[in-house]
Amino acid sequence: MTGLRGELIGEIEYIPGIFLSPDYSLTHLMLRGHRGIMRATVRPSEVICVPVNPAAFFAPLPAANVMSVLSGLDRLPISPADSLLAGLYYFRLARATVGCWLDGVKPLLLYNDKVEVDESALLTEAETRACVARSAFDLVLAWDSDVEAVRARRVAVDQVTGLPVVTRDLRNAIAAVVGEDAEHAPSINQVRRRLGSWFRGEIRAAAGPVLPGEPNFQERLRELANLSAQVAKRLPQQTTLVIQELIAASAEREPDDTHNGNPDLISSDGG
Repeated sequence: MTGLRGELIGEIEYIPGIFLSPDYSLTHLMLRGHRGIMRATVRPSEVICVPVNPAAFFAPLPAANVMSVLSGLDRLPISPADSLLAGLYYFRLARATVGCWLDGVKPLLLYNDKVEVDESALLTEAETRACVARSAFDLVLAWDSDVEAVRARRVAVDQVTGLPVVTRDLRNAIAAVVGEDAEHAPSINQVRRRLGSWFRGEIRAAAGPVLPGEPNFQERLRELANLSAQVAKRLPQQTTLVIQELIAASAEREPDDTHNGNPDLISSDGG
């Protein structure tokens, strides 16, 4: 709370808080502390159970429109629109379809990609798959199985475009650049992350995203491997540059003598 209180240090009174939770069977079961992997860490007296309308509760959430497709397959005697417990089950399955859809459409050569879920396309595919599915769970399992081939392609792309640098090489490179200035030496993980981003970015700029439906995937994979080898030739120079940039950034973040060591006077850039 310290960072949120601002200048109100002498005017704040801290009091016990409360938790709000839906008033349904799983909440009460959890609070009794006899079920589940995790045990409740709050007392029932600290929890206020709030009545929830299941239909209104799930409606604004992403992929909620898929829930009716899934529940329609099972035709249970209770509807997720009336039961929070049933709604939770079908919402979790709906979110699983989102994962399958994303795995099936996002680029094989990922680099800072933010793939938005097209809920209309997701619903259309769910409805198509519902025509041949025996149950909601079967629909998810079949969808997951279908996109496994795309996942395998993505793994193969990651393997041939991975950063070809071992920890020992990074440690030696840092030592060579830092010399006597060990105080500002960056960590191996810092260098690896920065270098990995550069390496991936160079390949992506030259090869493009490589979409899941690539018709000549094996040939494309060989091209990526060759491109990776070409970019790797520039790694020594880039490694030195990255280390130098991190050292300079570390030095700039240090407070100068005018602050007299008072952290409250350090600027946001240095904080």
